[in-house]
Amino acid sequence: MTLHKLKLVAPNSVPIVGLKMADGSLVSFEYSYDDQTQTSTYVLADRGNSPLGGKNVLVDSEGNEWDSSDVEWHSLVDNKIATRGR
Repeated sequence: MTLHKLKLVAPNSVPIVGLKMADGSLVSFEYSYDDQTQTSTYVLADRGNSPLGGKNVLVDSEGNEWDSSDVEWHSLVDNKIATRGR
């Protein structure tokens, strides 16, 4: 198991600054990806491991909103993690 802690970056190359919650608030988080099991984990500030599922909205430093799967893929490919061993 190789766990990678990554700073997520939006497809427009702008850093992601938070996760938009259902109430509209923005929460900071730490993102990790295990390249062996191909699972990702969001650890939310002051909330522990996230029980996230489905579509999650991430927000970049310019205020743009992104689907988390688009951001994760972009960040993993940029860090050459998603393409290892393929």
